[in-house]
Order: sequence, then structure tokens, then C-alpha cells
Amino acid sequence: MEIPDYIHSQSHILYLASLMELNSVLLSTYRTAMVLFKKIRCINNGFHEIKETEAAEEIVLIAVEAETFTTSSGRGGYNNAGNNSSGNAGSLGGFNNHYNSSPTQSYNQRPSCQICGKNGHTALDCYHRMDYSYQGKQPPSKLAAMAATSNSQYSDQSYWISDTGATDHFTPDLSTIPDHQEYTGTDLATVGNGQAIPITHIGNSQLKASSHLFHLRQVLRVPSMASNLLSVNKFCRDNNCCFLFDANQFEIKDMPTGKLLYRGPSKNGLYPIDGVSLPPLCHTSNLSSIQSTKSVSSKVWHDRLGHPNSQVQQRIFSNSPVHNSSSNKTESACTHCIQGKMTHLPFHKSVSKACKPLEIIHSDVWGPSPITSDGEPPTYKIASQLPQWQDAMTSEFQALQRQNTWTLVPSSSTQNLVGCRWVYKLKRNSDGSIARYKARLVAKGYHQQQGMDYDETFSPVVKPATVRLILSIAAQQNWSLKQLDVSNAFLHGLLKENVYMQQPPGFIDPQYPKHVCQLQKALYGLKQAPRAWFERFTSHLLTMGFTPSLADPSLFLYRQGSTVVYLLLYVDDIIVTGNQPTVVQSLITKLAQEFDIKDLGQLKFFLGLQIDYRSSGFFVHQQKYATDLLAKFNMSTCKPCSTPFVSLSRIRKDDGIPLSDPTPFRSMVGGLQYLTFTRPDLSYAVNHICQFMHQPTDHHLVAAKRILRYVQGTLHHGLTFRPGPLSLTAFTDSDWAGDPMDRRSTTGLIVFLGHNPITWQSKKQPTVARSSTEAEYRALANCAADLAWVRMVLKDLGIFLHAPPTIWCDNLSALALATNPVFHARTKHVEVDYHFIREKVTNRDLQLHHISTDDQLADILTKALPSPRFRYLQDKLMPHSPSHQFEGG
Repeated sequence: MEIPDYIHSQSHILYLASLMELNSVLLSTYRTAMVLFKKIRCINNGFHEIKETEAAEEIVLIAVEAETFTTSSGRGGYNNAGNNSSGNAGSLGGFNNHYNSSPTQSYNQRPSCQICGKNGHTALDCYHRMDYSYQGKQPPSKLAAMAATSNSQYSDQSYWISDTGATDHFTPDLSTIPDHQEYTGTDLATVGNGQAIPITHIGNSQLKASSHLFHLRQVLRVPSMASNLLSVNKFCRDNNCCFLFDANQFEIKDMPTGKLLYRGPSKNGLYPIDGVSLPPLCHTSNLSSIQSTKSVSSKVWHDRLGHPNSQVQQRIFSNSPVHNSSSNKTESACTHCIQGKMTHLPFHKSVSKACKPLEIIHSDVWGPSPITSDGEPPTYKIASQLPQWQDAMTSEFQALQRQNTWTLVPSSSTQNLVGCRWVYKLKRNSDGSIARYKARLVAKGYHQQQGMDYDETFSPVVKPATVRLILSIAAQQNWSLKQLDVSNAFLHGLLKENVYMQQPPGFIDPQYPKHVCQLQKALYGLKQAPRAWFERFTSHLLTMGFTPSLADPSLFLYRQGSTVVYLLLYVDDIIVTGNQPTVVQSLITKLAQEFDIKDLGQLKFFLGLQIDYRSSGFFVHQQKYATDLLAKFNMSTCKPCSTPFVSLSRIRKDDGIPLSDPTPFRSMVGGLQYLTFTRPDLSYAVNHICQFMHQPTDHHLVAAKRILRYVQGTLHHGLTFRPGPLSLTAFTDSDWAGDPMDRRSTTGLIVFLGHNPITWQSKKQPTVARSSTEAEYRALANCAADLAWVRMVLKDLGIFLHAPPTIWCDNLSALALATNPVFHARTKHVEVDYHFIREKVTNRDLQLHHISTDDQLADILTKALPSPRFRYLQDKLMPHSPSHQFEGG
């Protein structure tokens, strides 16, 4: 029989070899035959085919070695490839000899080559097979690069010393190899001085180091070794990891993910791994050990094998050595197989027809949706099921009890009973993380009747310009800013009227379930609660030596000798600063004795403002607030644009189609208004869309969304407060008859204290101006009024200017009109209150100067500008803000 008739294909031979569990001798014979056959067909393809068979041989040996493991009788010499514990001497000993001897074969028998016919080597090592210069492979002994006598400091067997020169793992202690057996090979371990040391045992282990489990396969026991040696190459190959070494430490990282698995220090020039040796999860001494002792149903095997046909599955069961099912038949019909073979019936043709979009709507109702635990529950019923909100309600109720907020009295028909409810709010840090869960009991103040249970309700809050003024002064004087928070602030307010309220849900007194609460102190939701709290807090500050500012009642001043302290109050949020930190801390301590005050430390997050401290002062921005605003209106992924308003465009009142629900538009505009706290570049655009709140259209909504697109690209923009001269400078401008509907002008002004913007304004004038001079003159008057207020605040703070404030205007006629009364004929129709600017100039309380239109900073507050002009003025108003590249126009 000729070779071509016998050998049909490589895949056929390899398949038969794997089933018959052929050893490497037969594989070598097959490879020799294939080489001879290929030489007959095409000598040029011989080398390529040999390489393919060598790669295929590695796959076959995996199946062969698993069975020949228990029949191995020796290790070493030229027979160690098949006669070792793992069946692969190449990975253990650093060399490969790819044929097995049978258990009855003598170790002294010299094999014969099937290519050259000589004895002493096989076809694998024959130099005739491809390279005449090939000398064959020699079987070196096991190599341990480190001398065993040099590691006495690591005699503790819990250490494994990383060795890049070792071909195997070595240990002197048999206890580190829980799964071991005697070593029957002839290899010796060679140490650094050339000495050959005998090997007594071999086995597998696991090393638990730093809460991670590493595999140690084919660990060799050498009793004369002084310490455990870890082969870096073998360790990385078995655990799919890598080592990183430096002079001080080393790391082990997972190769696929880069995750850090272990980090250890370098000690005495070595890299030891400290760990505990554990037995392997499964023993590999016999193939039967991997079989499950538990009977597995055929249904499970049917799913595992990918839903094969029952006949195919039965054939697999009959030939499989690992199948351990009590039945070789599928127990029941597979539902997935049946469904996969089913066919869908055709759909009926629709009998309804639509002529235009949205004429026919197919809808469904889903809900109510369960809320997540980190959300804000809308009702008490939902919150009562969540432990974190239960604790928050209990804490709030106990605080109300400690404050003696109410007393229980019998109900009466003459009482105007006010309801109450729980309101839940997540208090977050500046980075968005949850700080605490806050539950607040709120009275239903809309049940109150004026004259019966309330009278006055107004309560002042600090003005935004005052906050910016205090920040500017603190930056110039290099003062620290402290932030305080009053817990349950409204509960400290004392009520003058008799107010009756229902008992709170979940906390009804079991002894008096029909009684009602007669409030002694104010409660959130009551119409007079803010005023009662402000009066209570103000009266206590007066006893401590504070005086309120005449220009802003929410600004309190403390002076004692050279000590100055400023206090700002916005409902229950407080800012304190001064020139003496010890005095500031002493005043905070006194306040805490009267009220439940939390010292939040350095000012970082106040009313949505984020304060970043820099070497040159403070950077104040509203990035988190702007991000939340974008998310609220689903604009977080919108495309940014370079300006908040289209250049040279005006929106008319009747443009577009009226919105069916104007509430989202009004909410959006309200959010943008608060964003102008630190963003003067938004003032004109926001002021313009605010003029259409009564009846907004889709065009107005598009304009508001464009502002949000601009905000998306400028989230990091804000104001920088830095030291500078104590001087007031203002810029004023107007856009004459800019509104195409009523031809009213727009006033724009901005006031600086040193380099820091304090107050700005973009506002439509109340009357029509007959000329640009008149419009500029009215803008000058409004600017003078703002300067007068700022000077009043500075006077209350004890700060006096060395020079009168300066106003820069780009209209010469308006400057002449403000300084020269000869032009009275042109101003007869102008209201008298606008002429007080002449009095200010005459008394030298103001200085007026001309500035070119190109340098007029207030120009950005009066009209929509082209992108280059807008960016130029924005950089002047808001220096040190990050620059952005915009994609949109």
C-alpha cells in the first residue's frame, strides 16, 4: 500500500490520534511519513507542512498527556516528556523531548530514527529533517539561579523569593505542597555554583497573597534548599500576569485587565512574596477526579451542549468518560428547542388609515414606577418604607420636641386648623455626592387666613451684589471666609399669633390622637415663618454687638477697636469673615450657644455658588448648578454654541406658535436668571427672553435652549475675585430703540471694585427715548444710582474711597448733557429723577469720562453681538475663565 492511499488528510490522522490517545512516538512517525510524502509531491512545501504538524502536535499532546499521567514510570534523560507528573517536561525542565516510552520499556533502550535509520535519537531530533546544522536538543538539569545558601534571611517558608533565572518553583518544605507525590524522574536541580541537588517530590499548590489566590503548578521539593524560589516565567504563564520591578518595590498585575494583584517591597536586594500555601481546588492525579460525584440530569447536559439533537446527545453520552447522569435520555421536551422551531402567524392587515402625522396614536400606560433608594420620595407612604428616610423623620421630630415647637391641646370648632406634611430632600456636597438625608415637617400655610393667624410676612435676604462685594473685600484683604448653617432655623422664630396644626403623619400621640398642635414657634410652610426667624436672629445679633447695614438689612457689622467682622444672612445660610480669625471663631461659638449651628469650615459651596481658592484670590462659579439645570431639561448632551444669542437678531412677542404648557419655559428662564449670579455674559440674553414669560411661543423656547447650549460649552466660566485698588469704576451703554415692537432702549451697566465686578444690569428702559443721547443719559442716571448704593454699603463697612467713582460712557452728547445744564431745552420731557446725576457731578461725587465704543465693556449687556466681539468682551469681564472651542455658530 502506498502512502497516499493510507494517509488521506492531516486532520483525519490527528483526529484518530486524539481518540486513540497516541503517544508522541506515533506522532513522530506520522510526521516523518508526511515529510516523505510531501517530498514526493512537492519538495518546496515540505518545510511549511512540518511547521503545521508541529503546531498540531502540541494540541494532540494535551489529550494524550491527561491519560498517560498515571502510567508514567520515569522522569529524566530522553524519556521525560511523557513520564512526568504533568506530561509536559518542556514547561518544567526548560527543554522538550516529544516522545513517550511505554511503562514496560527499558530506560537504557536506545531509540532509532525513522529518517536516517541511526540509533540514539528520534525523528524529532534528527538533523536531517530540515536543517543540516541542527545538533539536536540536550536535556539540561533543572536550573535554580539563586544559591540556596545565600537566602538565610528568608528561612521562613511563608516567603517565596521571585527568581527570573529559575525554570521551576523550588521549596525545601513539603508542607508548602499540599498535593504532592514522589518525584520519579532523573533530573537534578542545578544552583548558581554549579552544584546539582536531587529532587524528592513534585506537586501543585496555591499561594494566597494579599487576598488573591495564585496557582503554583509542578512545584519541586529540594530538601537542601534554604528558601522557597518562585520561577517568574512559570508563575506569569500559569496565572496570566506580569511582574513590574523597580529599586524599592515590585508589583504583580493581571494581563487582560491591568488590575493590581499584589504589591510588595524589595528587601535586601530580593523580591519576596509573603503568602500562605493552600491545597489546589482540584487534584489532577487522575482524570476521574475531575468527574462530578453528583448525578447531573440529561436536561442540564442538553443545555450545556448547546441544545443538540437527542440522537447526537445519546452518542456523546455513550462515548463520554465524564458523563455521570442517571439517565441517558432527555427527561422532558426542551421548551427553547420547541419555541425556536415555531413559526409566527401572519399579522392581520390594519383597517385604520392615517392621513397625517399623529392622527392615530397607539399608547400604553406604564407605572407607577418604584423609586430608587437614593431618590427623594414624593409621599410619606413611600418614605416610611425606607430606613434612611425613617431615621431622618425621627431626627426631625425629636428636634421639634426639644425646641418645644408645640403643645397638644383639644381641638375646637373655632380653630383654623392647618395641615402638615413631610418634605424630603437630599443634601449634596459640591461634587454631587450625598451629604445627608433631610426630612422636614412643613405646615400647609395655604390654609392660613390673614388677620386671623398671620399678618406681616416679608423677610429680607442678602442681595447678590452684597455677596460679591464681601467676596471682593475678603480677596483684597486676604481674609478667610467661614460658612455656617442653622439647623431648623425657622423653629427658632417665636410666633405672636395662635396657630393650630394637625399632628404630623407617623408621629400621632397614642394617648391623645384627637388633639391638635398649638404652635409656639414658627414652622416651615407658615407664611410668617421667615419673618419670625429673621427677627429672632437679628435681635440676638444686636445683643452680641452687631449692627445691621442701612443699605442691606441682611448684612451685619461688628466693630470693636481695630477688629472688624462681617456677617451675611440668607435665610439659614451664613457667611462670616473678618480681620481677626480668633474673634470670628469666638463669635461663632457664642452663636452656637443660642442656635443649633453647624460650622461648615471654609466657604466652599453657598447658595449654588462654588468657591475655588487660588493663590490670586477666589474663583466663583456655578458649574454644578449649570450641570443640574442642563440635566433637568435634557440638554446634557446638546451641541455647544459660541454665543447665547444670535447676532443682530430680535425676537418678537408674536413670533411662533404659543406653547400649550408654558411652565417648563418659565422654569427654564427662572433657572437661567439665577445663573447670572456669576455670569454677566448671560445677562442680556436672559433679560430678553424674560420679556415673554406671559405667553411664550416655540420660538422663545428655541432661544432659551440656545442659551443652555452656550452654557453647555462654558460650564467652567465664572468670576475671579483678586486683590486690587479700592476704587469704583463703572461702564454704561444703551441700545437706542433696539426693541422693534415698542422701540424702547436697553440699558447696560457694570460696576467694578478694583478689578472685580460687583453689580451689573441689562434692562429695558421704561419709556421711549427720542434720541440716542437721551437713552445714554438715562443709562448714566441708572448707573449713578447703582454707584450710590455701592458707596452706601462701603460706608457701612467702614471703607472710604480715596477718589470719586468713575463712569465710562461712549456718548459725548450724554456726557455733555450730564455736566452742562445749558442743554435743558432738549431734556424738558425727561423725568426729574434722572437729573440727579447732574447733582452728583456738580458735587464731585462722580467723574464722567469718555471711552471708545470698541472698549466699552457694557456693550455686551445691551445687544446680541457677533462671536468675535462677544468673546473679546467676555474675556475682559471674566478673566481667568477657561477657554473653550465651540462647534456651533
